Amino acid sequence: MAGTAPKKSSAKTTEAAAGAEDAPLTLSVDDIQKLFELMKANDISELDLEHGGTRVRIVSKQPVAAVPVAVPVAQAAAPVAAAPALVPPVPLPTPAAEAPAAAPPAEPSAPANTKPINSPMVGTFYRAPAPDADPFVRVGDHVKEDTVLCIIEAMKMFNEIKAEMRGRIYKILVENGQPVEYGQPLFLVEPE
Repeated sequence: MAGTAPKKSSAKTTEAAAGAEDAPLTLSVDDIQKLFELMKANDISELDLEHGGTRVRIVSKQPVAAVPVAVPVAQAAAPVAAAPALVPPVPLPTPAAEAPAAAPPAEPSAPANTKPINSPMVGTFYRAPAPDADPFVRVGDHVKEDTVLCIIEAMKMFNEIKAEMRGRIYKILVENGQPVEYGQPLFLVEPE
């Protein structure tokens, strides 16, 4: 009789663990920003989280010269037939194999009097409020502190990004529909 009590206890523990896995993953924009900062601090170029049917994937634009690590994802409901084979990493070219003249041409630098407007969050950059609408601003437009420059979609929420300064749009640094990172420059503005 003593052997049956632990079975009931372990079944309840398994049910509680399964119930916790069914709960949807909820992350705020601050949580995503903290994850991004942790990735950057630890030289992690890609992070993939999945919990309760919700999946969050964060990929850094800057490659990290670290050894790839495969982390298995356990699924409670689905049986596992076979583990996928790991693909060996592609060898990076050695500096001696690259020709010194192969460096890309330097992009002209912005005038010293311009200031960047950076993304306050990770998300998708949109220049207009709708696909068929005119963009919020164009190069050469004069803006005020409360002028909406773009929208960044983060976790199905559309966030208006305002100029927060007076000036003229010198350059738009991001293409419509492109993913952006926290702190990434979006616009260059010549302050007035």
